Amino acid sequence: FYFSYQIKKNTNVLIVNSDESVNEIQKVYALEPIYNTKIVSQGAFSKDQLKGVDLLLLNGINEISSFMSETLIQFVKSNGSLVVFPGKTLKKENINVFLSKLQLPKFGEIISNGTKIKNIEYKAPFFKGMFNQEEKNLRLPSVSKLFKLVRTNKTRAYDLLSLQNGFPLFVQSSTNNQVFLYASSLSSEYSTFTQDALFPSILLRIGELSQRTPPLFLTLGKERGYPLYDVSNQENPIHLIKNEQDIIPKVIHQKNSIYSEISIYGTGFFELLEAGIYNISDSKIKKGQLALNYDRKESSMAYANQKEVMAFFNKKNMGVIDYTNNSKKVIINSQNKALQNLWKIFLLGALFCFISELLVLKFWK
Repeated sequence: FYFSYQIKKNTNVLIVNSDESVNEIQKVYALEPIYNTKIVSQGAFSKDQLKGVDLLLLNGINEISSFMSETLIQFVKSNGSLVVFPGKTLKKENINVFLSKLQLPKFGEIISNGTKIKNIEYKAPFFKGMFNQEEKNLRLPSVSKLFKLVRTNKTRAYDLLSLQNGFPLFVQSSTNNQVFLYASSLSSEYSTFTQDALFPSILLRIGELSQRTPPLFLTLGKERGYPLYDVSNQENPIHLIKNEQDIIPKVIHQKNSIYSEISIYGTGFFELLEAGIYNISDSKIKKGQLALNYDRKESSMAYANQKEVMAFFNKKNMGVIDYTNNSKKVIINSQNKALQNLWKIFLLGALFCFISELLVLKFWK
């Protein structure tokens, strides 16, 4: 059995700044060398800038164009991680359309009462390992005002941080998409959350979870492709190399996504592949490893119990007699009387044919 567990050396982070962005996000990711951080203004944002990006943060965004909305949704569907930090002058109708497509809560009215952070959802997978134990009397920051997050029957998200008034401050999508939404602006006018130790801890945890890891292995004949997140629209062909074998596979750009996929399915190419570890290279630059295995389904043994055996023979109109104490250990006996008498019919038929042959030989002359 072959598998390949690959650890990326770096996590690529893209911060999209608006006119109301804050500098604290950039400062947090500058603390760790594992993060390759790029910053772009919202007006200069383009789809090409998402090539190889693992984590995208919208910093102080107040509105999203239809092009940007479509691009971000494609990024999320390509296993990219997205964090939305709204601005102060939020255009709710515009951005709520985008949030609805991601099945996130919508922004509602501004509230300013009971806005102290009260609860951390310690049991959420997001916080696993961040705290040694659950602290009930932990001193938590507060926000002066925030946008009320309004849920609908299509909302799929759970709270990570909630306030004294019961409203969520920070939520995570409960779908397969890695999307986070903050309910307030990060500006000092709205809160001092960026000055608290909890803020960088949350951002760094998001960074840890945002690495897009390829599958450990693929099964020949079952899976169709292997994702490539950082080599889309490449000029040089992709090579699969194993020992002396060098194969140029078909690379397919996935519709409604921003990544490509190595196809391991199809007549002519499928027959060339075999179980093992293939190095993925692009112009002699190693891009990763692909582990392939044969389908072992035909080798799996399924055992039947006594009831299942009885049901099988009954379905075939065959009875089962228990001869446990019989030295011959015969357990199957047909109950069909017609089948038991077939030998007599065959014997009479053989005698008839024999006598007929003798008569023919005698009277033929």
